[in-house]
This record gives sequence, C-alpha cells and structure tokens, in this order.
Amino acid sequence: MRVIFVEDRVVVRAVDTELTDIPVGSVITAINGIDSVEYLNKHQSRLSAHHPLLTRNAILASRFFWRSARMEAFAIEAKTPTEETISEYLVFTSKEPSFSSFLPQVNYGNINDEPEYVTNTFWAQRHIGNILRIRVEHFGDQHIEQEIREYLINSFEADAVIIDVRGHSGGNSNFGLFLLSHFVDITQLNHPIGIFNGRRVYIAQEHLQLHKSLNEQSVGLYNLPIIILSDHFTGSAGEDFVAVSKGVTPFTVMGTTTMGVTGNLTSWPLPGGGSFFITTQRTLTHNGQDIAHNGVAPDIWVEQTYRDLLSGIDTQLMSAIEYLQEKIYD
Repeated sequence: MRVIFVEDRVVVRAVDTELTDIPVGSVITAINGIDSVEYLNKHQSRLSAHHPLLTRNAILASRFFWRSARMEAFAIEAKTPTEETISEYLVFTSKEPSFSSFLPQVNYGNINDEPEYVTNTFWAQRHIGNILRIRVEHFGDQHIEQEIREYLINSFEADAVIIDVRGHSGGNSNFGLFLLSHFVDITQLNHPIGIFNGRRVYIAQEHLQLHKSLNEQSVGLYNLPIIILSDHFTGSAGEDFVAVSKGVTPFTVMGTTTMGVTGNLTSWPLPGGGSFFITTQRTLTHNGQDIAHNGVAPDIWVEQTYRDLLSGIDTQLMSAIEYLQEKIYD
C-alpha cells in the first residue's frame, strides 16, 4: 500500500490487490484506533520536527508503509470513494509488492504522454497551448549543464514554460542558476543569505562570476512567462532554486510551501536507535526569513485535491497550464 496526504486526509494511492481489499482512493480514517494524522505524528519515527506542519504530514504519510524489514501489524479503518466504511487488520512485511492496481496514480511530475526530449538529468514534455514543461528532479549530476544548454540552444521552442521541481531532492545549487540564466539575468535573482559567524553573506554570489560569460550569452534569450512548480518535497538545492526565483520577473512560483530543510543537515545517533538532526548553515531568503522550519511559500498556492486524485488529475500541473494559457492569450 502507498498513501498520500491530500487536503488533510491520508489517502490510499496504490495497493497490491492480492494483499488487501481496501480500494485505491480510500481515505484512511484511523490506524490502531487513533485518527490517522494524529497517529502518524505520534508514532512515525525517523523524522525531525523542524519541518513546516503540512510538509511534515505529507512526509509522514509517504513514509508510513515504507517500514523496516521487521513485520508490523496495523488495524486500518478506511472510507472508500463510495463512502463505504471498511476495516482490515494488515500485516506489513519486507515483501516487495507488485502493485497490480495503480489507479488513480498521481505522481508529482508524472508523464501522461511520451516526453519529446529526455536526458539523464531532465525531460521536457509539451502540453496544450505550446506550453513546455521541463522536469528536473535533482541537481546532482554535473552533466545537467551540458544537457540543458544543448537543449535550450538547439531544440527549445515554446510560448510559455513550466519548470517542475516538485519532489526535487537537491544537489548543487549552481546548476539551478545555470538553468535560470537562460531566462533572466541571474544577477537580478533574489539570492539567499547565509549566516557565518554572525555575518550575512550572499551565498550565491560566488556562483555569479562562474557564470558571467554564460549569463552574457543567454540573458534575455527567452522572454516568456514561466511557472516554477514547487511542493512539500522540494528541498535543499531545489528549495534554493525556488527562493532565488520568487518575486523575480518572469517567474511565478506555484504549488505549496517547500520542505524547509535547506542548510546542510547533519545528524548524530542517539541511544535507543534515534537520531538528532541539526542545520549546520542558517539560510535566509533575500528578505530575511529563515528557510529552515518555514520553507519557501509559493506566489500562488495550489494543492492536489482529493477529487482530482480520484480522477487521476494532477491539480497543480493543470492549474499551471491554465494560468499560462491566460498569460499567452493576454
């Protein structure tokens, strides 16, 4: 079973139909006799408390059934999409599920049709209205600079762009500046501030010189409206990417608040199997707000809805497309 946190509900997103009769789309109302959200917050381990509340609940839900190898049993109460109440006592093991039933399935950044351009570091997919979505899951591969550059110079054509960094797992923030340099003068971005020994330092300034020649070649290359899609799972370098873009023309950040973890986390083991996490670098947005614990809020808040989930619709993606269609029309 896989679950997702949608509109303050823990919803079944995928199941192995050989192991449970709980249908996809059901809302888990209780776990072991406790409200499901309350249970996750009280009993789910391996998560520090520094996340914003909605981010925390989203992560708790996504991790709940990714249990360790030991067998673990849960009394599950759920309400099906047809409002039927159902109860099951499920034992979770380390068995790898087959997930023979996967609908509705809404993955952030999922591919409904074949993308028109695919590399190891990103892919591009065209949507209605000549809107191009560039999906980047991380900045952890040095080849992204060459692959992005080659695509944007030789193959790019669109009336508007969605840069999808939902679920972005981080990497080198420098690669994010490289991508943005094709759409804006990166010296105009809102660079985050790091606190070092009590001094404020614009932590991205060192990157500006590295890309000076690139910036001069690329700035103003594409004068298009651009949506940056973020969510509760956008973290680290992905979070920096959102922070530098917010409030800068032509970017509009849409989705939900980012993860709230940028700042190089480190950890130490605790007695009893726990861990203590701490942010080793305090990072602020350009206007002085701590990113840790708060995240970076979007310009336009859009959450995945339960109704759309049942229909297999990506609410955030469709909202971005509709917004850009209006921009193109104007």
